[in-house]
Amino acid sequence: MNVLKDLSLIRLAHYVPFESLDLAATTKNDLVLNALFIENTALTATEIKEKISMILGCNLDLQTIQNSLNSLTDDNLVTQSKDKYVLSFNCYSLMKSKVTEVGAFQEEVIEDWINESIKPHFVELDSVEISSLKDQLIQFLSILFLHHGAASKALIENELLTDDNLSTNDIIESLPFRSQSLKIIAKKEYLLFLGSTNANIRRYLEQLIEKAFRYLTTICDPNILEGIKHSIQGKDLYLDSSTVYRLLNLQGEHRYLLVRDVVNLCREFGFNLKVSVMTLKELERRISFDSRVLLEFPTPVALSAVGYKYMTEENFVSTYWRTAKRQGIEISDFISKYRNIDIVLEEEGIEVERVIPAHSNEFNVEWTDLISKINNRSDHEKSAAAAEHDAYLISLMVELRKNQVINRFLDSPAWVLTTDRFFIRFQNSEIRFREELPFALLPTQLIQILRFVRPTDNKFNEMFLDVFSRTFVPISDGLSNMHTQKILSRISQYKGATPFLAEKVLSDQYFRNRFKNSESEEEKEEIIHESLVEKASELEELVEEKDNKLQQLESRIDEFNQKQERLLEIIGEKTNVITSVSQELEDSKRESGAAVGNIITLQEQLSSSNMTIEGLKEQVELLIARQTEKDSRRTNQITNFKKITTVVFFILGVALLFIFLFPIFEKIGKSTILTLVTISVWPLSYYLFKNKKYATLVASIISIVATIFALYYTILQ
Repeated sequence: MNVLKDLSLIRLAHYVPFESLDLAATTKNDLVLNALFIENTALTATEIKEKISMILGCNLDLQTIQNSLNSLTDDNLVTQSKDKYVLSFNCYSLMKSKVTEVGAFQEEVIEDWINESIKPHFVELDSVEISSLKDQLIQFLSILFLHHGAASKALIENELLTDDNLSTNDIIESLPFRSQSLKIIAKKEYLLFLGSTNANIRRYLEQLIEKAFRYLTTICDPNILEGIKHSIQGKDLYLDSSTVYRLLNLQGEHRYLLVRDVVNLCREFGFNLKVSVMTLKELERRISFDSRVLLEFPTPVALSAVGYKYMTEENFVSTYWRTAKRQGIEISDFISKYRNIDIVLEEEGIEVERVIPAHSNEFNVEWTDLISKINNRSDHEKSAAAAEHDAYLISLMVELRKNQVINRFLDSPAWVLTTDRFFIRFQNSEIRFREELPFALLPTQLIQILRFVRPTDNKFNEMFLDVFSRTFVPISDGLSNMHTQKILSRISQYKGATPFLAEKVLSDQYFRNRFKNSESEEEKEEIIHESLVEKASELEELVEEKDNKLQQLESRIDEFNQKQERLLEIIGEKTNVITSVSQELEDSKRESGAAVGNIITLQEQLSSSNMTIEGLKEQVELLIARQTEKDSRRTNQITNFKKITTVVFFILGVALLFIFLFPIFEKIGKSTILTLVTISVWPLSYYLFKNKKYATLVASIISIVATIFALYYTILQ
């Protein structure tokens, strides 16, 4: 398949969903809006039809486009001018914002993937090569999802597919990488991207699934879509051995949960779930073969956790490891759980055939012929029993369709649900069936077909992504689980073997490579023996080192114990002292108890005496205060009288002296007399009043009186 020439696949990248209600009409409106947005100019209905066909790869009739334009015009998303149409300003802004948002999120997711998964592991890549990996990843995912959707569309529209292998290698080989080395990187890293559990990557992948689905709803016949639900109710859906193996939780919990959800979905839509007798026998044979590995190479339960840690695939052996690790179950008990799988399936509501029904000679001839054709296929790696099983299911589908008018895929009375891609390849490539409508479905195809019935149910996207991405998770190239079980079994036969020793052996990459490339059992046994001796020697050295450290630790512990014992002795001595002191304190307490009583009595008596004394004290203080007040008044009176008497006598003395000595004073002069009087009076006044202010005042008064006398005397003269 040259996917680059398939325009209907690669043009998905141009499509951006705008609305999200009724997909049947809304997706057609989205295509019209996308064409107008991409061209960014006014277009007629005919030009829009041509752009949708050229850019987006969809062929819509002119009337459908006109109906969409009328609806969009009524909603003010498109503006009409004569016979031409253009996006309204608001609609263009919303579309631009949506495109920017989608582009930014895509860039963020892929850039994070580059930084976390590519650059750290491929440091030799330059910026141009990294850019090439980013660009081709977008093309790869768009082609992959849309191609798978196109296959589901072809089934319900009765188209015959010439290629439905979903070969990721073919898609990558057809993309224009800059070098072959980039293709090698892409073949591994693109598949890991699909199986990533990163929340943003899953959201991005779900957006691509949604775009692919909405795109397909536009190009599918609406009449066929409306009849899907009624066409599948009551029809038989045979589960092949690969599907039931997963449903029995024998190929990993993740695959079990996914197939369980698909089977529950089939019940919800009214399928009659069945398992043919040959499928039952194939399952019993396969479980018996897987059981032999466990029975021939038994291991202790303790080594199961080691096996589970180093498993490279999910199958019967790894399921035992997981169960033994969690529940401690023995091998015999585990195997017995799957001896009656018919009962287990019936408990799940699945009808099981226990005997081969009587078939016509024509059926038996068909069966034998198909066994031969399957065994002769170059891409066939099945056992004879597995080929017989596949041939039986195909023959059964042919017989059930006999005498039936099968004009559409949905007219078939029964289908086979398989996870075996060889089964699908054989159906699509075998000349006998290439001209007939398919009868085998992958779970992902069934999910997408049922999605057409309930287009707005988002759980389909999640379920589809889980089932679809799991298909492309690369298988580890390490030791197979069977080899790991054999190694663990042989290790367990050595005396002293422990899970730690077993893990040391299995974790050695050199050992794994040697064991994987060895041819004879003797060589394998020798490799295991050598590795055990080597790892045991390493463990002995490690144990010796641990012992030395342990001895040092024990010595420190002994020293610590001695110090602790001495400390305990000291604590004991201190405890005895404390006990003695405590006893003395108790005795003192008892003795002081009586003393306290006496003290209280004395305190009460003293308190009563204090009250009496306080009363007397108050009376004495009152008498003293009164007497003091009287003495104070009397003293003041005496002092004042002395002061007044002194001043009076002093003034009289000065006056008399002035009179008798006036003749002498006259000779001296009046000014001199006044000065002498003032000088003589001031000390006397200061002595009497002990205050400069009062002394100055008295001296001034006396000087004035003396001056008056002098004037008076002068006038009389």
